[in-house]
Amino acid sequence: ARKSDETAEQGALREAHEEAGVDSSLLRVMFTTVLDRGVWAYTTVVAEAVEEFEPVIGDAESVALAWVPVADVEGLPLHPGFAASWPQLRARLL
Repeated sequence: ARKSDETAEQGALREAHEEAGVDSSLLRVMFTTVLDRGVWAYTTVVAEAVEEFEPVIGDAESVALAWVPVADVEGLPLHPGFAASWPQLRARLL
């Protein structure tokens, strides 16, 4: 759960550490996007790995974890908020 005093970027880095063992020093935040539906908003934080590393599942929230080529993302069963954001995000990554 997001802590009230942290930014979306800080929360994403914290979650990446808690859920996948990712050291925040291995990431560089590139940009964020917000999908705002009025009643709720979904923020996606996009980061670049500055060094190659192997993430590991760190809690019961995840059932799988993998590096995926950008072209393969839309074929995955994505969180609905991320799926709605994906076309815009993909355009910024290519």
